[in-house]
Amino acid sequence: SVLNPDGRSDRRRVGQEGGSTRGSRWSPDRERNDFGFGTFFGGRGFGPARLHMVNADGTQDRPVLAGKFNVGFPTWSPDGKVLVYRTWGDETDREARGLREINLADQSVRVLTREWDNFPFYSPSGDRIVFTRRMPDADFEVFTMKPDGSELKNLTRHPAQDNYATFAPDGKRLAFLSGRDGGCDIYVIPSE
Repeated sequence: SVLNPDGRSDRRRVGQEGGSTRGSRWSPDRERNDFGFGTFFGGRGFGPARLHMVNADGTQDRPVLAGKFNVGFPTWSPDGKVLVYRTWGDETDREARGLREINLADQSVRVLTREWDNFPFYSPSGDRIVFTRRMPDADFEVFTMKPDGSELKNLTRHPAQDNYATFAPDGKRLAFLSGRDGGCDIYVIPSE
């Protein structure tokens, strides 16, 4: 739904039966919203998910990307020209997982990573992307990379789950969730 500033909505504007909406992000110009729609997390092996876009007023809900893999959790580049999203498919196929970039002008897709990567988020300047990677021991860690997939850096190395990272508005720090103290708390670290 698109809500009024007071939190009320007169009607449902976006959505369909048979799925849920996840990873909603506003475009830099605040004219569009992109999100994943379908089956996520534990159910992702049983149903598809695809990227959708909708105008700010809730009109023109349209698919951006659909395919045989479960895709979602998009993030806009600061210039609004591309979306980076995660694809999560067959456990045995490295082509079915990782982060991808879709150019919104020509719909071309570029592979950025081929690991179990999720929850990408651009830095305010657009020079880095932070994301969560599932490690071989099923632990999750926070990584950054350049938008072309180069200069990969692991920023956390802890046996607890570290995930859902985002840049501070100045781009110098990252906030992420971690269970390292027995709960689910927010931690802040330098972004480099």
